Parts: sequence; C-alpha cells; structure tokens
Amino acid sequence: MTQIYSLSGTPAKAKATKKISIKLIGVGGAGGNAVDRLLEFGLDGVEYVAANTDAQALKRCHAPTKILLGRRSTRGMGTGGDPGAGAQAARESIAQLTEALHDADLVFLAGGMGGGTGSGAIPVIAELVRSLDTLALAIVTTPFNWEGHPRQRVATAGIVQLQRFCDTLVVVPNDKLLQFATPTLSLDVALRAADDVLRQAVQGLTELVSRPGIIQVDFSAVQALLRKPGGALLTVGSGKGDRKVADALRMALQHPLHDAAALDQATGVLAHFSGGADLTLHEINDAISELRAAAHPKAELVWGTSSDDQMVGRAQVILMATGVGGHSLQDVMQETQQTTITTSVVQEPEPFIEFAPLGDLADNEFFVPAHAAKRFTSRLQPSSTFSSAPVPNNLDTPAYLRRGAHS
Repeated sequence: MTQIYSLSGTPAKAKATKKISIKLIGVGGAGGNAVDRLLEFGLDGVEYVAANTDAQALKRCHAPTKILLGRRSTRGMGTGGDPGAGAQAARESIAQLTEALHDADLVFLAGGMGGGTGSGAIPVIAELVRSLDTLALAIVTTPFNWEGHPRQRVATAGIVQLQRFCDTLVVVPNDKLLQFATPTLSLDVALRAADDVLRQAVQGLTELVSRPGIIQVDFSAVQALLRKPGGALLTVGSGKGDRKVADALRMALQHPLHDAAALDQATGVLAHFSGGADLTLHEINDAISELRAAAHPKAELVWGTSSDDQMVGRAQVILMATGVGGHSLQDVMQETQQTTITTSVVQEPEPFIEFAPLGDLADNEFFVPAHAAKRFTSRLQPSSTFSSAPVPNNLDTPAYLRRGAHS
C-alpha cells in the first residue's frame, strides 16, 4: 500500500473527504461544440452543461443538461451577434443556471468571444458562479483577425467584463492557430486544437484534485493559486524514455497556443507529475529546478506527484501558472473605457421559469422555484455592459430583430 504524504513531507492523516464536484458549462455555439468534443474524450469526474440562446443548436448538442437562455427575450432564435441580448438572456435564466451550478466546487466556463451569446452571457454566468462562492475558471477564444473589427471589439468588451468575475481567465486567440497550421489543415482540425486547451485544463485539474497522489495536492492549494489576480497559463505535457519528465515539461512549456515566455511573470505555479514506478526523485528535482528558474523568483510553487502502474516508461506533467500579465488587456481596456455602451433593462424573473434540459421546448417541461433566482442579483448594471440595439444591416442579426430596428 502506498503511503500518501502531504506537501510538508509528513504522512497525511486518513479522513473522509468530500468528493470535489467539477462542472463545465459551454455557452453559445462555440461552447456547445467544445462540450461535444470533450464528451468524445470521455473524461471522468466532470458534469457537462450547455447553455445557448439558439434552440436548434442546443438540440444538436449532446450535453446531458441543456439550458435555453432567454426563452422570452430571444424565443430560441439566438441573439444575432448582440451581446446585450446575450447578457439579458442569461439574467432571465438565472434560476435555471443557479439550479445547474449551485453545488459545484469548480466551474469551467467555455465559449467563444465575439458573438452575442458568448460575449454577453459568459460574464453574467461567471458572476453567478462567484456569488455562489464557487471557483470560476473561464477559457475563451477570440476571433480571427479576418473576422473583422466589430467582432474583435465585441470580444474585447466581453473579456473586460469577464475578467471582473472569474477567478482565472485563459484567453486563446484563434489567430495563434495559424502559427502551426499547414496549408492543408482543415478548419475543423485547427479549431479542435483550441478545444484541446480546454481539454487539458479540465483533464489536468480533475486529475490533480481527484487522483490519489504520493505527494498530494489538495483542493485548497488549487483554489489559492486560481484566485491569484492576473492571467493564467495551463497546459499538459507528456514524455517517454530516459528523459520522460524533462520532455513532458518542455512540451507543456512550448505548447503553440500558450505564451511560455509569460511564465516569468507568474506569481503562482502549480505542477503535478505522474508516472510509473520508475519515476525518480532526481527527475522530479530537475524539473522543479527548471520551473523555479523559469518562474518569477517570488512565485509560489506548489507541486505533487502520483503513480500509475500503466505509465511505466512515460511521464505526464500538468502545469498551471497564475498571475500572468493581467490577460494582456491593458491597452484594450483603455480603449473600451472611452466608449459608452448601453443595454436594455432586464425584468425581474417570474415566480416560475421554464427550463428545457433535453432540447424539447415544451413550455411545461421543467420548472425552477422562484427562490433559486433570488439567490443571485447581478451587479452588471444594464447601462455599463453591452448594446442591445439591433443593427438593421447586419446580416448576423436575425430577420425578426432587423425588422424591429426599423420600427
């Protein structure tokens, strides 16, 4: 029997521990696609939720729990690229979101910024998660440059809002996909590379807090690091052979979608090493030394190890760095603060709110008591978030919204 040790080096006392509840909510079209791809991987220990304003896209998603956002305001027809409508839809559906997420210890929020549902709804959901005293980790993508300035501007405004409420924010620019894409690489495969960042984060943190370790990393250490202010770098690497740990660490640091140079700005670094019975103290010592050299001298470093009989000859490292550069948003935030953006006032939720968990939009399928909605009141003021006015000539806007703009 393997003795489990705490980070202080003393045997950990055996005690009953609560199983950590980890949930992932994919918001909008990109978030729903990410949920489907993660379900293909079959990761254990994660509960999946999809939330969207587009009823048809929601029906196609395979998440076991589905929330139609803004049934009354969007009528299941999407936001037409309007983040104000996305924020309003999320507020309208607070009761359903609370019911789905209230018992989680860690919530991943996934989606694409630049559209209406992702840019508008994700910040509201992140604020809800924080109000529930739950750890919120958001991983979002930003548009390609060729998608145009309007979508870039919406994405920037959404990220500025999001960083106010999530504990850790990982931004994956889609343009970085072009750095390793060959001329023949399909768009679907390239976008899956962005989803792989989300998979690594979910898989890494799930294993980190749930897999028994020789040197255990407890959830409180993860919480403390995730709540450090600033941006985040989170990745997984693997290696094999005589240099398995060194190669795993190098792979994690050189992931094409991460800025490994930002590690020297990190104020917190968490590393979890796993391998077989041949994992040596010398290998771990060298890897920790390399991490300490790469990170800021005053960075807090927490690490742990676990053993898996099936990993003889191989090693994996889960690397998380927090407090990295404040999301590189300083210039964009200055631009955004100079712009006044307005949105419509959201009505208070009714005593009972419908919720369609499986895609069937029957009005009486599911009900959430009013007390669930009363647990949370959004601090995102309607006058300070996004515009909800439909753009008449924007073909991203559904016809029913464009007609309203002319009336």
